[in-house]
Amino acid sequence: MDGILTGGEEYALSLSRAKLEELCANIFARCMTVVQKAMKDAAVTPDEIDDVILVGGSSRIPALRVMLQEMFKGKRLCSSVHPDEAVAIGAAVQASIISTSAEQQSEKTANVVLMDVVPLSIGVEVDDGKFDVIIRRNTTIPYCATKEYSTVEDNQEEVEVQVFEGERPLTRHNHKLGAFILDGISRAKKGDPTITVTFSVDADGILTITASEELANVKKTLIVENTERLSDEAVQKMIEVAQNFSAKDAVAVSIMDATQRLTSGFTELETALAAMPLPLSKKLQRHVAFLTHGKQWLEQQLPNYTETHAVDVKTTKIMKLVQKALKTLQRESRKGTENNNESDSGSDDDDDTNENDGDALGGSGGSTPRDSSAGRKRPRSNPRNDEGLAK
Repeated sequence: MDGILTGGEEYALSLSRAKLEELCANIFARCMTVVQKAMKDAAVTPDEIDDVILVGGSSRIPALRVMLQEMFKGKRLCSSVHPDEAVAIGAAVQASIISTSAEQQSEKTANVVLMDVVPLSIGVEVDDGKFDVIIRRNTTIPYCATKEYSTVEDNQEEVEVQVFEGERPLTRHNHKLGAFILDGISRAKKGDPTITVTFSVDADGILTITASEELANVKKTLIVENTERLSDEAVQKMIEVAQNFSAKDAVAVSIMDATQRLTSGFTELETALAAMPLPLSKKLQRHVAFLTHGKQWLEQQLPNYTETHAVDVKTTKIMKLVQKALKTLQRESRKGTENNNESDSGSDDDDDTNENDGDALGGSGGSTPRDSSAGRKRPRSNPRNDEGLAK
C-alpha cells in the first residue's frame, strides 16, 4: 500500500493478505449477511441458485470468494461477466427494454422481462395500532390483493382506513401514506359488516386503495403517487431499523396481545360476577380473589416485560384462572341462590392440582421485568375508537 501523508510526504506500507483479511473480517461478514437477506427476501435456498455472479472490484478478494463458495456449498462462482462491467451491462439491458426508439432495440433483450417490486410492505392499521400487511415487500408489480375486515363497535357507521408502508409490526414506527373514512356502512353488531379493502399497484408503482361495504353499497378510494413514497435511502434505513428492533417489536406486540386478551377476560368475568346474587359463596370468592391482583399486574408490571416467552407464559396462567372462575360462576348460577352460603367442604373437580392461584400472579413468569425506575414505563394501549378498522 502507498499513499501521501497530510504534509505531502509519500509513504509505503507492506500489508500481508492475512492481515488484510483480519482487518476486514467484519466487513466480509456484513457482505454475507446481505447475501443471506437477499435469498430470504426471494424465498430461495442456496441449492436453488444456478449461478452466482460477482459484481464490483472487491469481489476479486480471495477471502470473499471462499466465503461465498462455502455459503453455496462449493458451487463454482460465475466469471463470465466482468465484475467492473456487470452493473453497466444491466443498465444497458434495462435501457434497451424501456426504450421506444428502434435503434435502441436488440434481439438479445427482446424476450427479457425486468419486473419492479414493492420496496416496503404495504398495509392498514388494525387492532389499536398493529400493522396488517396486505402486500409484502419484494412482491413483483403490477399486483392486486384484497382482504376483508369488520367493525369493532355495535352500530358503527364509519371506519377509518389508514394506509402505511414499512417492515415493523406497529404502525407508529412505519411511514403513513394516507387515510380516508368509509362512512354510511350498515348499522349492525360489531363483527357483522364485511368491509373489503383492495390494494392495487400498477406497473408504474402507483398504489390505489379501495374500501367498500357491499350491503350498504358504499365505496371510497385513495390513490398514492410515487412522489408520496419514501426515497431509496429512506427505504433502506427503514429495513435496517426493522432488523435492529425486531426483538423489541416482538415484545411490544406480545404485550399488546396480552393486554387485549386479559382485558377481555377480566371484563367478561366482572360482568358475570355482577349478575350473581349476594353474598357470594366462599368457593366463588376464592376463585375470583386473583382479579384485583391480576388487574394490577396488567396495569403496572406487564408493560415492563422484556421477553415474549415470559409474557405468554404469565398471560396463559392468568387466563386459566379466568376460565376456572367462569366455570365456577356457571356452576354457582345453576345451583341457585339457596346454595350461595354453603361452605366449601371438598376439592374442586376443575382445580389444577399443579397450579396455585397465587403463583400465576407472583414473580415474573420466568423473566425479570425491567425496573420501572430505570426508565419511562411503556403506556398501555387504549382501545380503538368507533372509527377504527379491525379484523
